[in-house]
Amino acid sequence: MIPVEITEDLKSGLSIEDTLIKHGTNLRALFDPNYKKSEQRFDSTTYIRYTKHNSVRIVKWMNGKDVQFGTYKNQEDALKVRNELIKCDWDKSRLEEIYEKTGVKPNKRGGY
Repeated sequence: MIPVEITEDLKSGLSIEDTLIKHGTNLRALFDPNYKKSEQRFDSTTYIRYTKHNSVRIVKWMNGKDVQFGTYKNQEDALKVRNELIKCDWDKSRLEEIYEKTGVKPNKRGGY
């Protein structure tokens, strides 16, 4: 049975990929009763791109183009921001709020 939270996110328009990332699951875990939770894999690199300057950028394909959501000093910081962006349906105007909440600051070089 699919959890109510996942169903609600999908009904509200969150993509399947974003919903699965937000809830730390995958389709097999949702539909295969024999699938062990310990085998569950979560792609931590989704929307993460590494730059030639040894930093990490968040990029999502939206409305026919790549939209950048900042460049960060490491993957850990980028994942914190990415996870919060998923929760707010990729509302770029909330980046400052996300930075305050997570304590992450974007690199000056990449910014947003």
